Amino acid sequence: MGTGAYNIEKLIEEGRKILEQNPKRDLTAYTVKQVKDSAEDEYLFGENMFLMGLAIGARIKKNSNLAEG
Repeated sequence: MGTGAYNIEKLIEEGRKILEQNPKRDLTAYTVKQVKDSAEDEYLFGENMFLMGLAIGARIKKNSNLAEG
């Protein structure tokens, strides 16, 4: 891995743990299907899912007592 590369497996595992701690933020298969059906192609689907992840992450942070940093 080069500089700035992500450990994808670690990020996925961290995401799973965060969602376990915040079950109301978990996406359902129905929600994912809605996003996929509304996307014109796979790239747009991926981009929309990423943006939803950002929004959910921001909501989790706003509603938690996580320390900055």
